[in-house]
Amino acid sequence: NTFQGKLVRGITTERSNVTIQNNILQTDLIPMGGSFDLGDALQGIQAQDYGDRAQQDVTISGNDIAGSGGSAGFAHGIRIGTAAQALTNISVVNNIVSDSDIGILVRASGSQVTLANNSVSGNTAGVSNTSASALDARGNWWGDASGPSGSGPGTGDSVSALVTYAPWLGIGTDASPAVPGFQPVSPMTYRTNSSAT
Repeated sequence: NTFQGKLVRGITTERSNVTIQNNILQTDLIPMGGSFDLGDALQGIQAQDYGDRAQQDVTISGNDIAGSGGSAGFAHGIRIGTAAQALTNISVVNNIVSDSDIGILVRASGSQVTLANNSVSGNTAGVSNTSASALDARGNWWGDASGPSGSGPGTGDSVSALVTYAPWLGIGTDASPAVPGFQPVSPMTYRTNSSAT
C-alpha cells in the first residue's frame, strides 16, 4: 500500500495481535511542532491505545516512512504507546524511517519493545525512549558506520538514554531497494564503538 500527499497521520492501531507491513507512507506536510498547528504531520505509524489499555503482539515491519522533500516529514515516524500503557511483545523491524523530528518514539514498556534491522537515518532525532525501562535497539543502521549520536558514540541519528544500541549495523545499503522497508545486506558488518565484529 502507498499513502502519499498531505498525510497528517498514516496508520494507527489501538488493537493487539496486529501486523502493519509493506507500506509506503510519504507526507507533503511539515512535522507538527509544539504549537500543534492544524495541517501539520503527526505520525507515520502509531500503535497506542487512547484509553491506556494494554497492547500486545504488534509487529511493524517492512515500511518506508518519509517526507516528500524539503522540510516535509512526520513529527514521529513511528510512535509506540502512551505513558500509562502496558505493552507486551512489540516488534519494529526492517523499516526505513527518515525525515521525522523523532524517527521512533517509545513511550511505554521499553523492555517489551524490540527495534531491529531498521534504517533510522536523516531524522532530527533517531530513537527516543521516554519509558522507565531500557529499549532493545541493537542491530539497526543509524546513518553512519560510527553509530548513533546522542547517548551513542557516533555521528548518526541520535538515541536517548535507556536505549541499548550496540552492536549496530555497519553498512546501510538496502539489499532490495525496490521492496518496501530495509533489507540489510549479507554478509553484514556489525559494529560496537569503533570496532567491527
